[in-house]
Amino acid sequence: MKKYFSVDRILESGAVCIDEKGKVHIIEKKRLPPNVVEGTILSLEEGGRFLIDVARTQEERKRIRKLENSLLQK
Repeated sequence: MKKYFSVDRILESGAVCIDEKGKVHIIEKKRLPPNVVEGTILSLEEGGRFLIDVARTQEERKRIRKLENSLLQK
């Protein structure tokens, strides 16, 4: 079963990521794929390799945009 992580913030040495259970992890920069930014969803593949999950990242950004819009309309 794949694990997924949301990139919360980028540090000089890596990234602070939050897993699906809300646990915080710090992932070393050398283990991150290129072009990782805050809000990116990463999947942990077999062998310990992290990949950007483009579809999940887009879904999450859309969900957040919708939430922001609903809050601004109140």
